[in-house]
Amino acid sequence: MKKGERRINGKFIVGAVKAFPGYKLDGLFYVGRDERIKI
Repeated sequence: MKKGERRINGKFIVGAVKAFPGYKLDGLFYVGRDERIKI
């Protein structure tokens, strides 16, 4: 998947956790600031 191509939803996260049960969420995902959103 290319960077910024799709938004990650709950279904994707649940699937990843089930696919890799030995990892914690912070090991599976990197959460960064979306540069497209102005704060």
